[in-house]
Amino acid sequence: MYIPASSELHANQVDEAYMRVGDKSRKLTFEERIQLMYDKGERYYEDTAVYGAMVDDIDMTAVERYTELIGYTKSAKQYYNKIMAS
Repeated sequence: MYIPASSELHANQVDEAYMRVGDKSRKLTFEERIQLMYDKGERYYEDTAVYGAMVDDIDMTAVERYTELIGYTKSAKQYYNKIMAS
């Protein structure tokens, strides 16, 4: 029997995820599960919150350069506030 690979991560009723290895199933660790979600495009590294990060950690000069590159006409601070609100 052939079952094609899925484009999403599946978990059982107790939220455990397994990976098929040969003729056996192996329970995924938390790190393996997150990596598989990245690999399948269900989760993006860039969207992951940084624990302990503060607003002051953001390089607003870099945000200003970015807003210029994308043609955003308001201030970098306004862009930041818009992103944080969504």
